[in-house]
Amino acid sequence: MERKTIVSVSSSVDEINQILLNIRGRDIFFEPSKLVNPSCDFAIWVSLPIAMRFGGTLQINGSTSKKARKNAEDLSLIWSTWMPKLFRPVRVQSEGYIEAKSVKSDAEKSLMLYSGGVDSTFALKRYIDEGNEPPDLLMIHGMDYRRSDHERFQRLKDRTALFREKNAGKSIEVRSNAASVMRRFGVSSAIGHGFQLFSSLFLFDYSHRNGLIAADFNFAQDILTVPWGTNSLTNPMFTGNRMQITTLANDVTRGEKLKILNKDKIALNTLSFCKNYSIRPRNCGTCSKCVRTKAMFHAAGLDIPDIFLIGGFNVTDLRFLDLSKSIEVAFCLDVLKLARASGRESDFSIISKQLFSKKQKTKIRHLFRWAEGYLRGIIAKN
Repeated sequence: MERKTIVSVSSSVDEINQILLNIRGRDIFFEPSKLVNPSCDFAIWVSLPIAMRFGGTLQINGSTSKKARKNAEDLSLIWSTWMPKLFRPVRVQSEGYIEAKSVKSDAEKSLMLYSGGVDSTFALKRYIDEGNEPPDLLMIHGMDYRRSDHERFQRLKDRTALFREKNAGKSIEVRSNAASVMRRFGVSSAIGHGFQLFSSLFLFDYSHRNGLIAADFNFAQDILTVPWGTNSLTNPMFTGNRMQITTLANDVTRGEKLKILNKDKIALNTLSFCKNYSIRPRNCGTCSKCVRTKAMFHAAGLDIPDIFLIGGFNVTDLRFLDLSKSIEVAFCLDVLKLARASGRESDFSIISKQLFSKKQKTKIRHLFRWAEGYLRGIIAKN
């Protein structure tokens, strides 16, 4: 008998607007800060990685677009090619169809995913600098910030308020447990985040025609870092009859983005990217992401900006970077590229030796470095 993943969709309006999905006995909820009237295309995207764990048929008990169903099947073929031990191809079915014309008359406005990190901050700034109409912004509570942590998420909104007010239209929020449910089915955040991001965008496919997402990497880095949940190949495939997706700034690296953001003090002081959860939305200055970001500023010939609790750049901190991960390799190659251009390549011999060495760092040594960096973050907090 063919395996089937049946997704039931329901909604309720009490004190808040809540949309519920039941997938293989588990509930996923979305709580948008404004009332929505979506097609069920959003349900395809959030349930697709779970269905791919089992193969067979993904059945949505609501109306979806033909285009979204076809693209989802194509996505399942791509992901099963990349990760055949984790994912299988699926067929997608639904109870009914929706057409593009069934949207608001003014639905041409764009909706952009925004987190306050380097990528989304740069993408929004460039989008406006290029003369585009300010998009509405979508901030998701339940990914970088635990869905129960309202206080810390509010701090993020406060930190980014001035930049958003200057460059965007309305700010919309969606609170969801989708990330934690995906992990329960064995879909890591490195993969599942893309499906949750696009599903959240499609909650607004009645009011917004264009969904915008900032690229994590440029084209060349995408080749090194896939499989990764968002990338230049699969992002455009998250498209239905109502909403299409555009990836912004996939022609520049993270270091090149920082060089430009360094000239805009409002944008620079907005940035929040720390891995140390106890510090967010501030930046500790000692975790691997903070160290890597400092390295990019230094490699570009720039002073380290005052956006870290522990400032300054020490080359010995580079030992905290885990170069067994392709993502860190991509960013460190970016650092070396910047350093060659600025004449500071000799400052980065620690990572160049690791990148081009055949020796493997032991797991015990890596855990020791991680613990050392984490303790420094605790000190920074206090």
